[in-house]
Amino acid sequence: MFSQQQQQQMKRQKLSSQLSKLPQELIELIFYYIPDDYMETYIDLPFIGKYAINRLYGYIDIISSESGLWEDRGPKVYESIYKSIINPKTLIQRIKDGNNGVCSYKRWRVNQFVQFCKTNIAFRPKIVHFTSTEQLGWLHEHYPQILNQLPRIDVSTPKYSSYIWQVGDFPKDYLHLILENKLSGDSLLFKPGWGENVKELELYTIGTEELPTLFPNLQRLRLAFVDLSKQPLPNLPSSLKFLQLTTYTFDRLDVSYLENLKQIVGESLEPLHRLDRFKFPLGIERIFVRGATTDNSGINIESLDSIQLYANLKEVRIGHRDIFRKTEIFSKRTTFPENLQKLEISLSQSDNNTDSNVPFATVGENLHVPNNLKALLLSTSQINYSPEQLVLPKSLKVLSILSQMKGSEKEEDWSSVTFPTALLELNLSLARIEGITFPNWLQNLQITTGYPIQPMKFLEFENLVQLKLGWFFNDEFVFKFPPSLKILEVNSNNTLKKVKVEAANLKSVQFSTSSLVYLGASTFQSPDSVDSLSLTIQQGIVTATANVFPPLLKELYLKSCKITSDILGELHLEAYKKLVKLDLSNNMISRLENNTFPISIEYLRMDDNPISMFSTPDVFMELINLRELSMARKLIMIMTRSRFWWRSTHPSQLASYFQSDDQNTLNFPSSLISLNLANNCLQKGMVEKLNFSTCGQLQELSLDANWEMTDVQILVDQLKSSSPDMVELLLDRRLREEVNEEGINFLSFS
Repeated sequence: MFSQQQQQQMKRQKLSSQLSKLPQELIELIFYYIPDDYMETYIDLPFIGKYAINRLYGYIDIISSESGLWEDRGPKVYESIYKSIINPKTLIQRIKDGNNGVCSYKRWRVNQFVQFCKTNIAFRPKIVHFTSTEQLGWLHEHYPQILNQLPRIDVSTPKYSSYIWQVGDFPKDYLHLILENKLSGDSLLFKPGWGENVKELELYTIGTEELPTLFPNLQRLRLAFVDLSKQPLPNLPSSLKFLQLTTYTFDRLDVSYLENLKQIVGESLEPLHRLDRFKFPLGIERIFVRGATTDNSGINIESLDSIQLYANLKEVRIGHRDIFRKTEIFSKRTTFPENLQKLEISLSQSDNNTDSNVPFATVGENLHVPNNLKALLLSTSQINYSPEQLVLPKSLKVLSILSQMKGSEKEEDWSSVTFPTALLELNLSLARIEGITFPNWLQNLQITTGYPIQPMKFLEFENLVQLKLGWFFNDEFVFKFPPSLKILEVNSNNTLKKVKVEAANLKSVQFSTSSLVYLGASTFQSPDSVDSLSLTIQQGIVTATANVFPPLLKELYLKSCKITSDILGELHLEAYKKLVKLDLSNNMISRLENNTFPISIEYLRMDDNPISMFSTPDVFMELINLRELSMARKLIMIMTRSRFWWRSTHPSQLASYFQSDDQNTLNFPSSLISLNLANNCLQKGMVEKLNFSTCGQLQELSLDANWEMTDVQILVDQLKSSSPDMVELLLDRRLREEVNEEGINFLSFS
């Protein structure tokens, strides 16, 4: 008999053999729709492994070494089917050609990237984006062979000193400019020749009218700010497919001459007024424009006229901030192009509004959307919807309505709304949900309401996969869910006292509440099938009992729950033999005992805990599978007359542990790959109390902001001999003079 794991492996190998007979384009299309969790299991398989790697890691952000080890580690969260066109603050490289949605970038520190390249020799990501020129220079110096194999490099520059903020597809012939720290100089912008093949560019402002000559093949351009109140936008390269800009007030914006333009993102710090002030090329496919109302302005957004001119339009997002008086946007029926797939309208109310009882507009029958619309998202303040008059197209797959009405004497009744049979995802944020007939064929459901949700019969939702709830005034959360449910996310109120969840195949659970302070069998029950659990309890856990969590847990996140050492002992986490990831950051743990954690732990986060006592120096040595450990501290910025200073939020208890006794040391297991001890105010003499002699697999160690460790050369010598795989030792820049860098290729300074 084969084990379940062996059977799954055999199925994947069979799939690999079958897929190898298909055309490459079809294989890539199939892999596009496979969830990431499943994709990870295909990486080691022959043939299809390379497709899995390219799908998961085709686009990479190299983030700063100072970034926390757990920046991207977290529970499985509710994920919408709908992907927004772009956020105004998001960099241009987040959208890739040919993709209707947002391109997902894998965020790696330089060590993670280097190790993955070493393990997967044939790995060729489509884009690698370096968030600083120092990172690119460091990799060029230490691992030039990896850099030379990359098909495309994107580079961000220091934003405070340059017109150029980011370059996409940076020409490798000009890498010396980065090494010589000349990329931030504005002279590069006007230097002919180097930009001929640049595909993407992010600039602070225009800076020159010669962009079409300097960048003849430019496809994506983001202008952080351009003043159109005094002069029109100069001519841009005709090759542009994507344009993003922010401006103050303007009379008219005409980019209709850019015949290749498919997407535009425009943000005005003044009211939009009429959409026909924008003139786009007739072939435009995606539009996002947003404005804001100022105190001296009597106009919000009044008209969507002209939108019907763009027959190829697939996606429209209209946003307006700080509305404080009536708007005419829904005063008449707007005709949208029939090819439109996604429509999003977001109108937020000004905090200065004094007459909040008056509706700014009424939607009703004036909202006439195309029959082929797939996604409709409405997020509004002080807007009456007249639900009885709403007509939703039968083609709709995603519907989101977030309605906020302050001071209304009578809440709108949504019970008359009929939902399309094609609907897969529904997101409602309403004062009341009583009487609504929810479609039981939904896959994703998100509800936020100010009243209890007991009347809902979730068992009737036979296809429900993800559920996210936010509500108030419930003492208990006791529900049965269908076997299809995989992800449950609940944001509760201050009165919640009991949780009981029944769902046969539930995998991920998140609860954020203030009052669930007693964790025991009578107050907290979740299915045995759950392998990822996240609890955030603002008031803190007062008491806890053993075996309160599902026995098969692989991931447990107990961040900011005010857990003390005694509470940690009461939880008996050592009993969870399958636990791999554990986040106990920002708690009140002051001592660590042996046998506190199961030996299955691979990722342990203890950041911002006042740990000043370890039962023995070998408290981590028993964790024979531990790969990543983080015990970093937060920093705060203190401003003096002459400069800014970064200091820890409070004295490091880890430093106190080392100081209190000469015998107080810490030993780390041979399995350890990554350790973060940043910002702990470690001092001279403490280097010798960190024992890495058995850490033959160690790859990265962060001692950032420990600037008083002036004897750090001892550690450098130790790592050189004991850790041959070391990629990066991050030290405070003030220690550079204390270290002999000759023959050392793993040093990095913050």
